[in-house]
Amino acid sequence: MASELTTVASPDVVASEPLTAGAPEQRLVDLFESGACVLDERGTIVAANDQWRELVAASGLSAEGSEVEADFYGFATRVFPASLARRIVVAVRAVLAGRERCLSLEDAWCPGEHRRQLVIRFDRIVEDADPRAVVRFVDTTDRFETQEALREATSRASLLALVAEHTRDTVVITDGGGRIEWTNAAFCELTGYARDDLLGTVHGAFDRDAQATQGPAFAEAGVRPNPAEPVDATIRGRSRYGRDYFLHVLIEPIREYGRTVRWVVVGRDITAQRWATQQLFESSRHSRALAETLARETSLLADVISVIPQLVYWKDAELRYAGVNDAFVRLRGFASAAEVLGRTEAELCGDGLADALTAAERAVMAGDGPVTDRPVTATLAGRARQLLLTVLPRAAGGAVGGKAEVAGVVGVVAEVAEVAEVAEVAEVAEVAEVAEVAEVDQPG
Repeated sequence: MASELTTVASPDVVASEPLTAGAPEQRLVDLFESGACVLDERGTIVAANDQWRELVAASGLSAEGSEVEADFYGFATRVFPASLARRIVVAVRAVLAGRERCLSLEDAWCPGEHRRQLVIRFDRIVEDADPRAVVRFVDTTDRFETQEALREATSRASLLALVAEHTRDTVVITDGGGRIEWTNAAFCELTGYARDDLLGTVHGAFDRDAQATQGPAFAEAGVRPNPAEPVDATIRGRSRYGRDYFLHVLIEPIREYGRTVRWVVVGRDITAQRWATQQLFESSRHSRALAETLARETSLLADVISVIPQLVYWKDAELRYAGVNDAFVRLRGFASAAEVLGRTEAELCGDGLADALTAAERAVMAGDGPVTDRPVTATLAGRARQLLLTVLPRAAGGAVGGKAEVAGVVGVVAEVAEVAEVAEVAEVAEVAEVAEVAEVDQPG
């Protein structure tokens, strides 16, 4: 019996207040809404209510005309799992023997496919010398499931709160009017305001007058949240310290009974992307302006090159012609520039200038440096001419001269007579200028 008492004292067997005695057994059990029965000192059922009979029927046994109706111990061992049945029997015997006035235990029971949660209470009733025990089976499944659902919802809410608090996105919860009720650390860090300073202020996404907003002010006002659907928008804000930032926000309404009671505003800081996009736009605009300027200058340079009397040309790294001016085409006897472009000197009809050009260009391509004013005698346009040849290296980016990798050459061929004429004109101009200065300096 000592081992049985130890079982009764287990954590799920809890002492409670005893029932008052004096009422007839049947009237007593009929007072209870749960299944109840009265046992004598031998464990025989002497009274039971209708709920008890329903409980017996649910267990798959019949309460009428069987030993189950009289033998509580037989019922317990046949209906409940062995561990629970043993605890029930130990508890009944302890109450009937007077070792305990009242006990209760709680456990799960599966009568068929459905799991039920039971609280079983045992109370001693003493009438003269004849002990009695009242056993009640209270089905607490609904309460248990509600508690489990509440516990699960609380756990889920705690998890969501943990995620919202530590996510890098900003999370703000407002009331139906847009006043902040809660915000996470990311929003506080972005705006520079403490959470207590933000509570009760109007979120910038709901405030059309940004200047009147306490807390983070948004320069781009006018976002109108839809009371029935989420709104996706980009808003511009200014932190407590004057730093402008951009937020891409999703504004989600929380509705109850047909009206919006809260808003959840989840935002992502896109300031870096926005500034990068703006800088890219500025850079593109600057590049377009430079390209237009370069195009104008290139057009002007092409016009100048086309009218000067000297022969001007340029070639690629394989010494194929990439461009020539009109003087080059005319003096070397070609019908148009198309006959020259894309060809090497060897592929053209050779003249007196071809060998000189090839020798100078190969030297420049070999890295020997530019060739400047090299005298050359050649027959051009049916007349022997004294020429000065200049060949300069062309870098990969198109620049002429320098020490960059040579990607081609630029050549200029000038006739000596033309050079002399230019020098003579310059000398005459210089003499005239000196004479004019001397005349001014003579005393009147």
